[in-house]
Amino acid sequence: MSSEVIGSAESLVGRVLAQQGLGKYCDLDLVHCAQIEMQEALDMTQEEMDLAAHELMLEERFKRKGGAPVKSVPQRGGNIRNNKHGHPLL
Repeated sequence: MSSEVIGSAESLVGRVLAQQGLGKYCDLDLVHCAQIEMQEALDMTQEEMDLAAHELMLEERFKRKGGAPVKSVPQRGGNIRNNKHGHPLL
């Protein structure tokens, strides 16, 4: 996994918490715990969470620039938009 993908889940979770008005409460521990809770609820590995978050951030970036969404190749042959049970990620 590339270094630009690692940590994407915590970055995205922290940003969303701050955007939703929880910025003054968002220390590293809260963000990490929220990310772990989401990961467990979605039954995803850390790598799956990071890859999914990275893709969401890439899509957001390209939409702001007016470009087409970018899709990376799933690492384990599955649809990374769904967790192991086939439920949508977000």
